[in-house]
Amino acid sequence: MAVRHKLLIDVLVDDEEVDAACAAIKGAAATGQPGDGMIMLLDVAGIIPFS
Repeated sequence: MAVRHKLLIDVLVDDEEVDAACAAIKGAAATGQPGDGMIMLLDVAGIIPFS
């Protein structure tokens, strides 16, 4: 049985850059094999910085 490593990357982009960001991620990550991954698009209601 082959071990499949999983990776989660969170990326925040402006609405105007979503299509380009998705294309770049798919172009870099796709192997053509089943289970390559998925891109989930979520709206961000806000960001609260803290330290």
